[in-house]
Amino acid sequence: ISSGMLPTWSALDVVSASSGGAVSPVSELVCEEEHALKAAPLEAGGLAFSDLMLVPPGGAVEPPEPGVDVTVGNGALGAALEVMGRAPDLQLAAVRLEIARSEQGPALLSLPLPLHDSGPGRQLGTGTLTLDELAPGDYWARAVVLLDGRAVGQAARPFRRG
Repeated sequence: ISSGMLPTWSALDVVSASSGGAVSPVSELVCEEEHALKAAPLEAGGLAFSDLMLVPPGGAVEPPEPGVDVTVGNGALGAALEVMGRAPDLQLAAVRLEIARSEQGPALLSLPLPLHDSGPGRQLGTGTLTLDELAPGDYWARAVVLLDGRAVGQAARPFRRG
């Protein structure tokens, strides 16, 4: 997975193989899971933006190494979101990471994701938020996209605090 945008919907197959530590041929695969991955950019307020990528502890935030089903024990959750647009909209864009108990619930924690150039007409927002004050359970991470200080869209993903 890269931080570049793909113009279509896709599926991500995650495959786990076990054969005494060696990679097995396809005919010997032990487990296969399929998770939906939104690869088309979301659009709002003259901006397009990627899905929110959550990075489990130990993963690189830049370039993002997102997890599929993210569980955080002790430590921090990394996040990344790419915003695309034209001047002046792109220069007026900002992203805020929020943590809530539900997708639309009130924010329990919040952190600005600083944006920096990631290519022509693109900016990548990345950051890491410490979750030590959260009780174990299910949560949602939301990236709120702002244009000139006004919320114009969001991307959200669930995660578990173990």
